[in-house]
Amino acid sequence: MPLRQLFPDPDPAALSVAAKVDIIAVHGLNPRSKNEADHAWDTWRTPAGKTGHLWLRDDLPSHLSESRILLYQYDSTAVYGQDRGTFIDKANALLEAIRIERDDVGSRPILFLGHSMGGLLIKQALINAHNNPKYTPIKDATSGLAFFATPHFGGQWTLVKLGGLVADIAKTMGFKKGDNVLETLKEGSIFSDIIQEHWRHQLLNYDIISFWGDLDSVVSKDSVQFGLPGQNENVVKLNADHHGVCKFGQGQKDQDNFKLVRGNLRDLYKRALEKYTNEQPKPDDSPIPWLVPYNQNPYFTGRNNILEQLHLRLNDLERHPFVAIYGLGGSGKSAIAIEFAHQVRDGNSSYAIFWVSAFSTKRLAESFRDIAKVLQIPGADDQTQDMLDPVRRKLSGENQGRWLMIIDNVDDENVLYAKDATRGNKRMYDYLPRSRRGMILCTTRTKKIAVKLAPGDFLSLPQMDATEARQLLTNSLKGQEDIEQGQLIQDLLQSLTWLPLAIVQAVAFMNENGTSVSRYLEILRETDRSLINTLNEHFEDSTRDRDSQNAVVATWLISFQQIEKDDKLAAQYLSFLACIAPQDIPRSIFPPAESDMEQEKAIGTLTGYSFLTPHTKSGQYNMHILIHQVTRTWLQSNGRWHHCVQQTTRRLTELIPWGGHERHREYVLYLSHGSYAANITDIEDIQTAEAIELLDQVGWCYAWLGDYKTAEGIFRTVLDRRKEKFGLKHRQTLVTMNELGLVLNDQGKYEEAAKLHRETEMLNEDLFGPEDPETLTSQANLAATYRNQGRWNDAEKLEVQVMETRERANLAATYWNQGRWNDAEKLGVQVMETSLRVLGAEHPDTLRSQANLATTFRSQDRLKQAEDLFVKVVEGSKNVLGPEHPDTLNRIGNLAFNFKMQDRIADAIHLMESCAQLSVKVLGHEHFLTKDRLQSLESWQHSQSSTAGNSSSTQESGPFIAEVPAQVENEIQREASSNSASLTGEARQPTGRTTGLISDERIKKSIKQRLKAMIPNRSRKP
Repeated sequence: MPLRQLFPDPDPAALSVAAKVDIIAVHGLNPRSKNEADHAWDTWRTPAGKTGHLWLRDDLPSHLSESRILLYQYDSTAVYGQDRGTFIDKANALLEAIRIERDDVGSRPILFLGHSMGGLLIKQALINAHNNPKYTPIKDATSGLAFFATPHFGGQWTLVKLGGLVADIAKTMGFKKGDNVLETLKEGSIFSDIIQEHWRHQLLNYDIISFWGDLDSVVSKDSVQFGLPGQNENVVKLNADHHGVCKFGQGQKDQDNFKLVRGNLRDLYKRALEKYTNEQPKPDDSPIPWLVPYNQNPYFTGRNNILEQLHLRLNDLERHPFVAIYGLGGSGKSAIAIEFAHQVRDGNSSYAIFWVSAFSTKRLAESFRDIAKVLQIPGADDQTQDMLDPVRRKLSGENQGRWLMIIDNVDDENVLYAKDATRGNKRMYDYLPRSRRGMILCTTRTKKIAVKLAPGDFLSLPQMDATEARQLLTNSLKGQEDIEQGQLIQDLLQSLTWLPLAIVQAVAFMNENGTSVSRYLEILRETDRSLINTLNEHFEDSTRDRDSQNAVVATWLISFQQIEKDDKLAAQYLSFLACIAPQDIPRSIFPPAESDMEQEKAIGTLTGYSFLTPHTKSGQYNMHILIHQVTRTWLQSNGRWHHCVQQTTRRLTELIPWGGHERHREYVLYLSHGSYAANITDIEDIQTAEAIELLDQVGWCYAWLGDYKTAEGIFRTVLDRRKEKFGLKHRQTLVTMNELGLVLNDQGKYEEAAKLHRETEMLNEDLFGPEDPETLTSQANLAATYRNQGRWNDAEKLEVQVMETRERANLAATYWNQGRWNDAEKLGVQVMETSLRVLGAEHPDTLRSQANLATTFRSQDRLKQAEDLFVKVVEGSKNVLGPEHPDTLNRIGNLAFNFKMQDRIADAIHLMESCAQLSVKVLGHEHFLTKDRLQSLESWQHSQSSTAGNSSSTQESGPFIAEVPAQVENEIQREASSNSASLTGEARQPTGRTTGLISDERIKKSIKQRLKAMIPNRSRKP
């Protein structure tokens, strides 16, 4: 498999030694009907045959005169028709041929030209050279790659995709189904090395041109691209088919194509000469410095995107003198820097690479002295001489070769930026070298320092993805029988939040102690404290700085201390965040600062440390879950936890009202945090009045929003805590019993609600008397439950008893249920007009009064008036309460029933379908209203289908009206019974709650005011 020299003429061979660049052309698959020699030459010449025009020999030398041009001749049918081992062997054969040919010119730059699958062989050869020291000089000498119709798939390679395409190429060359070449190519497994992600990093060391033909029916423009960012790849269109893309005759079209090709090859040639000139060693040069104290980690995995970004910047030194990576402590910044250093050395040995520790000023100065020794700067061994400036001058010099300096752990801003009186008030930063031939890469935990060091080149290190984390864990674990248990591994990684340092620490623990994955997971899950203790275990890690804390918790505690030192408000916010839920944190929840700028800076500090992550769309934040837990431990250890919980509870009590609609779009953002803070159980006295009060407020908000199930759970918790703290016969306990009864009633749990209200009424009357507001409230709520059960006489008896102290809207509802339409209408109009005047058109109480009046109109067969009012109420409810609020669904259902009674069956079905679907989503399949709506929908659809074959005239209303009492009862009662909230009673009016107790005088005053205005009280119940 020889290399054929095309230029200069191989006789005399001495001329080839004077060349400055080697150009090597490699052909692709040849048909079985053609021998290897003919195909090797005919790939590049036209017409075929010995008299054809070979542009590599006949045209290119006049443009690239100081080059040696070689053509590789091999049996490509054998290469592509066997197995992966054969393909790798053939790539090695190419390397061996080049090695022998270049034995005396090993450092001369190489440009590879590959047509179609020949480009794949070139890529495999470079991969082999990377892994084999014998051929590494060939890889190091390679400067540019020119591919002609070679499939790359934008870097998104899969064996199936690549195999399918190369099989299509083979078909165009006459290979038929069943041929071993076609079948092997279609499988694609011979190319498994080429599709590996690490190959992309090697590509960044080369200048690449991909030519494609606009007449090529097999390999498209998208297929020929590597998808490399930056200036590493140029994609050029030629007017040619798959075979004509690399052969150029004397015709005008071919000459136009050749003009594009020669221009781009000349660019590769010039770049190769520049590299050759710059990298030629001087006679007195020492070996290229390598000062990295860490071996390459064999278990390193992933992080390909950020490594690629670093390689791109290294290839454009003049534009990227400083680059910084920032991210959460333990996220793998140093590991990436170590891997990058080794990749640079392996990919291009011409770079001097230095490692500097910025853990302290002393360590930084020590690192510079080590660099001075490697660079053989005079005085480097003299401890009395400062080596900072000599190193700066040396690396900043124009005669210095290319270099990379990695400054690790720039976490304390003072290390680089504090002025030093012993050095003439200079900062360490002032001693950092600047050169168009060098790059400084810094790692830091804070965005602030990253931006300061590299204003245009700071890279945020994202969380390791699940695939990378799993690979890191499984690669590092030893002797684990349960390693293949997918869910077990997934659970462990999720507990460790996919954090690299936590994973490495867990692996170290399991390997050292012989602990299984399942057992380690059990330890983590025992308690939050056990999780923190486990992550605080020290372990040996040879890839971390000797002064660094290896344990995850210890690493973050250093960050906490730094924040306390640098930004007091940020430290206060960190403590506050530990007491609320770690997800979906609105900016408005933070305690106020002296100015917006101070708050901006404090939040910026926390996001800069990656403790907080902003949502791009919602404007909210998430806190790293492990940071959240470690912060709690930190506060507990220094005795500040109880105080922080207390302060947080008070802040949330300010933000979360007792329900209501005026601020519901705002307070809904705080509810999960209020519930979290009120349920903190690891302080001495969880039953504080403040915490219980906060949880009660949260419950009312959920009830207002129509989430009755959540409200029920909260009120049950509040009731248990108040019973435990105050006893059963305490006003606050009885208030909570009323609250729980109301949301039970809202969910159709009438028996349980009635039992609870009766018990509450008896206790209130026994403790406070029959005319106490709490007694009246209990009676009113019990009356509402009776109405829901159809016990109209019992309801009226109780309501008349409390008539002087409750809203007329409730009596109107009872009139409606008793069929006293005129009385109901009179009271309903009065209540609605008053609500409109006092509360406004979009107040929930106004909408409720309108809905009640609409049901009255319908009961009087005034269906058009009812429809108009229902439509208005539905739109208002959607705007005010939202389209999925239970009250909105009630009103949609009522409008659907109204359409049904108007014989508008199609409209009724359409509306009820929407209502039933939302009811399933919001209330669940088993809720009585959901069942009623689904039953009604089924009945109506059946009626519609059974009527389809009858006369097209409108169906008579008789059958519909006959169905109404059974079908519509719950929907209509729902609006009527909603007014039970206004029975509420003043005992739930929060304005009198300043110390957790109720002011009777204020309640009585409120009763008189509301009776005068005849407005239903809806301040604390939807």
